Amino acid sequence: MSEAAVAARKKLLERQVVLSRLNKHNESDQESLRERQRDVESNKGLTAVLVRLSEGELREIEEIDAALKRIDDGVWGVCEACGEKINRARLVALPEARKCLPCAS
Repeated sequence: MSEAAVAARKKLLERQVVLSRLNKHNESDQESLRERQRDVESNKGLTAVLVRLSEGELREIEEIDAALKRIDDGVWGVCEACGEKINRARLVALPEARKCLPCAS
């Protein structure tokens, strides 16, 4: 496994832990808000924001899992669209990137 893949794996696993903790916290907050929502109509907007955040975090966790699998399979850093290598700077910034910048545009 390349040094870049090892660094990416570490970064992805750290982000996965953070998102998992945040998701658990959001689930608890959402349940609390649902209980209070019966009493206060104004909580609708806040509940919707928390649900959207949670959905985004879940999508990010899925992307991280997919990137970790690509690392394990030895295809991390290869564009899924054109098959070319993804620029190292892009992978450092976004280790879960599936496509090179031209294909992602």
